[in-house]
Amino acid sequence: MEQRTLGRSGVALPVIGFGCGPNAKLMVGNDVDLQRTSVAHALDLGVNFFDTAALYGNGLSELNLGRALHDLGATPIVCTKVLLDASDDADIRGGVLRSVESSLQRLQLASVSSVMLHNRVGSTRDVLTEGTGVTIGLDDVFGPRGLVEAFDELRREGITKAAGFTSFGGEPRAIRELIDSGSFDALNASYNVVNPSALRPVGAHLGEDDYEQVIAAAAAVGMGVMAIRVLSSGALLNPVADSKEARLGAIAKEAGESVVSLAIRYVLSTSDVTTAIMGISEPQHLDDAVDAASRGPLDPATIARIEAIALE
Repeated sequence: MEQRTLGRSGVALPVIGFGCGPNAKLMVGNDVDLQRTSVAHALDLGVNFFDTAALYGNGLSELNLGRALHDLGATPIVCTKVLLDASDDADIRGGVLRSVESSLQRLQLASVSSVMLHNRVGSTRDVLTEGTGVTIGLDDVFGPRGLVEAFDELRREGITKAAGFTSFGGEPRAIRELIDSGSFDALNASYNVVNPSALRPVGAHLGEDDYEQVIAAAAAVGMGVMAIRVLSSGALLNPVADSKEARLGAIAKEAGESVVSLAIRYVLSTSDVTTAIMGISEPQHLDDAVDAASRGPLDPATIARIEAIALE
């Protein structure tokens, strides 16, 4: 399995990450045997990076992953995420540290490779953002007893090697300030064949969220990028007739591969992406993802065809 370094953090990640979120259901369910089997199969394939969060299943994902790793005697690379709520407004630093401590207990680990902020970021707390948790303002990030102070402490104490945040759903101007600050090692970015705006410039007619080339901005300052929503939240798997997804599926068919393979190869065709996090529901999903990654980057002509559809 090819590995890439997560920006300046020095953390080496496989190009496929095992996503433990609720959409894939496996790690928030109760099939302990399948969870253990899937984690073991991932490790056998070289997929030794597991992405979880306190939010996933209200802690179940971390508990189940921690149990499986403990049963297997495995010490792979783990990323978890902090979700702050309104009760943390007066003490962002304390909220981060408490969240990470609870996550480590559930995971049965003393440290993790990376900690990410799951909340969306805005210029102020009252900016409307899309997605998870309360909005965190720039003062919460950079101010006294804020996010940066907490992340610095976690790195200093060896609890994590890398710290970062999600660009999905946040305010673009605020996200760019976090990137340009040099205070973070990693970024979660939504990037796929349907909406490549996190890396490519797009027109106002895209009809999708415009992520304003955050991947390129992050790479320019030495941040690593964990790609999420690689399959466009499942839209590629059940395309509507004559849609972008259906036309992209036709490109995959012409190339003699699945649309899943095409999507993964597209995301990994840029070295600015460190790893593609894939939601895993069963061992076969791991085989499919690893096979796709092993095929290497797409050729420039195929990339051009994909982006002609995606950006039209």
